[in-house]
Amino acid sequence: MQPSSRRIALTCALLVLAIPIASQQPQYPPAPKGTMADNYFGRSVPDLYRTLEDPDAPATTAWVEAENRLTFGYLDHLPQREAIRKRLTAVWDYPKVQVPIREAGQIWFRKNSGLQKQFVLYRKDSLAAAPVSVLDPNTLSPDGSTAVAQWSVSPDGRTLAYTTAVGGSDLLDIHLRNLVTKQDLPEVLPRVKFSDISWTRDSKGFYYSRFRGSAERANLKDANTHHQLWYHPLGGAPERLVFERPDDSTAWVGGSVSDDGRWLLVYSGSGTTNNRLWITNLEDPRRPNLAATPAAVVTAEDAFNYPLGVVGNSLFIYSNWQAPRGRVVAATVGDSARAHWRTIIAERPDVIKRRAAGRRPTGHHLPSGRAEPRQALRSGRHPTTGGSAAGRRHGRQSEWPQWRQRLFLHLQFLSTPGYGLPLRSAGWPARAV
Repeated sequence: MQPSSRRIALTCALLVLAIPIASQQPQYPPAPKGTMADNYFGRSVPDLYRTLEDPDAPATTAWVEAENRLTFGYLDHLPQREAIRKRLTAVWDYPKVQVPIREAGQIWFRKNSGLQKQFVLYRKDSLAAAPVSVLDPNTLSPDGSTAVAQWSVSPDGRTLAYTTAVGGSDLLDIHLRNLVTKQDLPEVLPRVKFSDISWTRDSKGFYYSRFRGSAERANLKDANTHHQLWYHPLGGAPERLVFERPDDSTAWVGGSVSDDGRWLLVYSGSGTTNNRLWITNLEDPRRPNLAATPAAVVTAEDAFNYPLGVVGNSLFIYSNWQAPRGRVVAATVGDSARAHWRTIIAERPDVIKRRAAGRRPTGHHLPSGRAEPRQALRSGRHPTTGGSAAGRRHGRQSEWPQWRQRLFLHLQFLSTPGYGLPLRSAGWPARAV
């Protein structure tokens, strides 16, 4: 079919769908209005629909129910709806695998068989071994609406920390599961928001973020202020406040432990792109110094600065400071002067889209929509291009320097398996997970 014919067919289809809409003339329920107003610099600004910010108010729930009756009253009578549903179901029904990680000598990954509402967490001893189910979120609620967003396995492989969110809520509860007994522990960290989970290498606790006071109470209407980084020890001992931004109550705060367990990387920003960066020397990974003070790496918030990892005394950072298309640099721990940064992967005409760090920091450039992995030695010698076939796109990576292996997501049409590639290898084929 020629492009003009396709446009005519699409137009006719839309006109057919529009006929019922015009003939029914739906009467939308009026939204509840109030009389509230705010005064900004001497000017009154009405906020007539502020009452809708309370999702549990009787007026709000009644309005939502009326809207749903109108919407589904129309959709349920569309003759095309069942055919569309069957077609979308068939298109979505294929296995999906997220990028695996390696922890405690095992491979951990999430997989959806096709039409499951939630991805299931699995583990296996090797890429060739059979997977074993660890956590199935589909069993946490009858309708599958309880989602698991974050999950992290302790370095000794004995404890799983995972979050649950009911009905897609931003408020999460962190649960702990004993992977030996396969039972959840009684301690739960409630009402966490915008947080990662990062274990210390001694497996005795982890870092996470929450808003001040949310351990006692929180709801979706609370303002997102005073985000803090905390350390939670297993077993019920008191938590430790690690980092906060008293200079900016609206800034978000996060932290992650380096692969070797020696460093805590702390990042914070007041927006959604740029960030500041700190690093903390935990000293002995087996007995981390939890009282160590973070040292500044980047104090300005004029660029994004993503820590990739620490090798020796060099912190590798993916940044767009003085490089709008991104570059990978190395900073000496303890030196916060960006003028002293050493360029490892220089900015190129193509944007660096993805990055990973290990013995060889890797960036993904995107020329003409195709991802080409490029590697650079720590010495900063000329980068080399890894093997990449045309038409392949690469997503997230997970590198295991100690295992000389890298995992990445390979996307080709509707097939999205995870692949493992030895670090010594510069090409294909790779083994599917």
